[in-house]
Amino acid sequence: MPLYIAEYLADTSRLTIEQHGAYLLLIMDYWRNGPPPDSPEVLARIVGASAKQWEAIASGLLPMFLVSGGVWRHKRIDVELTKAKEISKIRSDAGAKGGAKHKAKEKQNNTPSPSPLPKDLKDLKDLKDLTPAPEPAPKSKGADAPDWMPPEWIEFEQHRKEKRQSLTPTARKRLIQKLDRWRGEGKDLAAIIRNSLDNGYTGLFEVIGGGHSKKSHDQVIEEAYRLTFPSTEKDVTDESERL
Repeated sequence: MPLYIAEYLADTSRLTIEQHGAYLLLIMDYWRNGPPPDSPEVLARIVGASAKQWEAIASGLLPMFLVSGGVWRHKRIDVELTKAKEISKIRSDAGAKGGAKHKAKEKQNNTPSPSPLPKDLKDLKDLKDLTPAPEPAPKSKGADAPDWMPPEWIEFEQHRKEKRQSLTPTARKRLIQKLDRWRGEGKDLAAIIRNSLDNGYTGLFEVIGGGHSKKSHDQVIEEAYRLTFPSTEKDVTDESERL
């Protein structure tokens, strides 16, 4: 589920702590199951509140939705759901076309039978001795990585891919600029990158004494987001990279 931090904070600035939690649970349920019914009992169950607790917080949440047709509708989530379905269909169609082309090409270019082994090869050891060892591939620091970038940068880019948050060209450029600034200040870039890898962060944060990272506003938001959405992998440290 996409979460636009700036818009969320602007729209919910008057909510209490309890209303924040209830609102997040409502929109997450909305994303998975569709608009909830206009039923206090059902809405209270979704947010894990008693009837009395729901009655106390419902008035602050109602303006965030539109009650129509017996359900609570949310304009932004409806738009994102439609967009997600369109993207899924485009990817599915593209995958089907690609598979058909691959099969056609495979059928056209039949793989020739392998040449018979020489008669004088007595065992597999002989064949192994005749096979040249492959040359090791040179290690790359990734696209657009400067010479001063530590080897840990490769692991960080792989870490982002595993989180399904591959670096865009703009994000890579900004992170390299940040690391270059820290390099000019004499910071240990390898330690900074390892800190993010060890803690599962998708952003990079300055490391202070003792190996701990300096708690920036972006890092606090990222940690709060990961705790709120444990099954969602998304870097929220850069608002310019929205889902």
